[in-house]
Amino acid sequence: MVNAPPHYTGHPSGIEQIEVSRFMGFCLGSAWKYLFRRDGKGAPMEDLQKAIWYLREWAKQRGLDAVDVTTQESPHADAFFWEDCAPNLRDAVKKAHRVVSHEPNKNIAMALAFVARAAFVEDDNYTEAKDIARAIAAIELEITQRKAEA
Repeated sequence: MVNAPPHYTGHPSGIEQIEVSRFMGFCLGSAWKYLFRRDGKGAPMEDLQKAIWYLREWAKQRGLDAVDVTTQESPHADAFFWEDCAPNLRDAVKKAHRVVSHEPNKNIAMALAFVARAAFVEDDNYTEAKDIARAIAAIELEITQRKAEA
């Protein structure tokens, strides 16, 4: 199936992944895609590893080093950076918020939130690298937990 396959449309939010990822740029959009579909194509660990790869590639393209992450605080749901994004991205941001809010897996919800914030916030005082590191940490925690359950 080419149009609207279930692994891209079956999220509890009712949002199709491309409604958000098309506005994120290639690397962040690809990471979002792999997180979004991780349990829908039969290779969840591979999809999680691909998401990490794209996040690291995003950082590498910007010449960023790994950022030390000591907390994994999710962006506050009521202040999902509406004011900090470009007006033409507000619909995508609202959809990203819906996806994060309806994501049943806490680790994945955190990773999706951090990827969305890195993609959409336009503020000179904001550092995307820290959120990318937090997203990677949340995904790595998910991988560790899945391995322990196997």
